[in-house]
Amino acid sequence: MSPDKAGKAGRGAAKVAALLRKKLGTGAFPVGQYLPGIRELARDLDVSPETVRRAMKHLETEHLVRTHARHGFKVTGMANDPARSAPIAYVCSDQPQDSWSGIPGMRLTALNACAGKRGWSVTGISAQGRTAEDVVGQLLAARASGIVLDSADERLHAAVAKLGVPTVMADTWLSGSPFDAVTQGNFGGAMQAAEYLVSRGHRRIGWVGPADPGIQGLERWAGALAGLRQHGLEMPARYMVEVRGGKVGPELRDLLAAVDRPTGLIAPWSSCSAEAVRTGMELGLTVGPEFEVVGWCPEESYEHYLSIFPANRTTPQVVWSVRDMAEACISRLAERRAHPELRITRLNIETRLRLPGTSTGESQ
Repeated sequence: MSPDKAGKAGRGAAKVAALLRKKLGTGAFPVGQYLPGIRELARDLDVSPETVRRAMKHLETEHLVRTHARHGFKVTGMANDPARSAPIAYVCSDQPQDSWSGIPGMRLTALNACAGKRGWSVTGISAQGRTAEDVVGQLLAARASGIVLDSADERLHAAVAKLGVPTVMADTWLSGSPFDAVTQGNFGGAMQAAEYLVSRGHRRIGWVGPADPGIQGLERWAGALAGLRQHGLEMPARYMVEVRGGKVGPELRDLLAAVDRPTGLIAPWSSCSAEAVRTGMELGLTVGPEFEVVGWCPEESYEHYLSIFPANRTTPQVVWSVRDMAEACISRLAERRAHPELRITRLNIETRLRLPGTSTGESQ
């Protein structure tokens, strides 16, 4: 082929690619479906099949379509453009669809604020009590251009992975998942809590937390043990109180009533720390040097969390920023869209120990 003909063929393919790219961006060809065949497209666009093939190679390089042997070109999740009314979906397993509250509600609000700076929107999708197929169907119907996945459901991860939509895990992590993750600095935060109690002179330090904690609890537990080990201290098994079904059982009262009770507790969930303080006060313990509890809460709702403690007996709290996590999730999705080839990354949002009476910018 002469240079002149090659140039015309190249320009023709680029023009077809631009036309198809526009159609993909408007949802004319839905994600997960196959484009019409090469010959059909060539006939509809009044170009040669070879021009269409060249155009499809352009789109494949951009990760907008993917070749499937004997089937043709399948539309990937990258075809949905967040700048063209294709929203980012926040998928959460711990929240009913009709009642976004608590930390999931805070995260949805923060994601909308951060995405809005880029001209993007965010829609909330509850995965609570639903099958993975159900959730994926809603994602396809919403034309999700990116997914913030707050779930450790392996089946849901596998189903979402097949969509080819840029996805990042928020506040959770699942071994073997093909997605980036943004989590709290669980290990470091718990380590700070342990070091604080040791610095206050405590040598008998216990733990109050969920019996099935997931990655958050495992990392916080490891951080607490590491903080104690640095000072030559251990945590006996009898100092560990497991919370089941969101309720603290009689084990906490028995522990705090014992002669050799711990004088310091790491309770890295807000409800656990409040219950520990309440139980201690009922037993006549004075919150302070005699009995200290370190809790955990979002920085944005620090004042609210302090209000749940009895008699205003506030305690030190490990804090983290919901806004920072949302910003990191949206930024990583943007990076994924621009560079799908990036290696899987896990980011930790900074945690710090905030003492009662200090302002937002102050800590231990």
